[in-house]
Amino acid sequence: MKERDSRGRFKPGCKGGPGNPLLKRAAAHRKAVDEATTPKEVKKAIRLLYTEWIDNKDVAAARVFFERVLGKPRPEPTAAEIAGGVGFDLHGLNTMSDLVDAGRQLLEGVADGKMPIDDAIRTAALLEGQRRLHGTLEFEKKIEALERQIEEMGQ
Repeated sequence: MKERDSRGRFKPGCKGGPGNPLLKRAAAHRKAVDEATTPKEVKKAIRLLYTEWIDNKDVAAARVFFERVLGKPRPEPTAAEIAGGVGFDLHGLNTMSDLVDAGRQLLEGVADGKMPIDDAIRTAALLEGQRRLHGTLEFEKKIEALERQIEEMGQ
């Protein structure tokens, strides 16, 4: 059986290569460290290392260590990226109907697992702020119309 298709990609079911032989060794080392230490000992070692790095002002060493242990920090998505992930454009929210549709899409995005709840809460706060602005503008228009009616009645 040919392992690659006409475009050079591996076909489904292909076993692939032997993998990285060092991964098995690294996994064995991690397992040995895990078995040889207690969480309390690991905490103590981290505190000692961190204190030494801080005392020596070696921020780079601390950063590399925590990036390896915790992973590199992910940049916060912008509001537009969050909203776009569930199908609406924050720039296109011009009417109350647009806001209602965006809120519905936001809820569906959370329900479908397309958006984390924390992102949805932040986006909902933006939608609420926009709703308040729309409400204020509508209120101002009504007041202006009433003032015109009062002026017309007084003439």
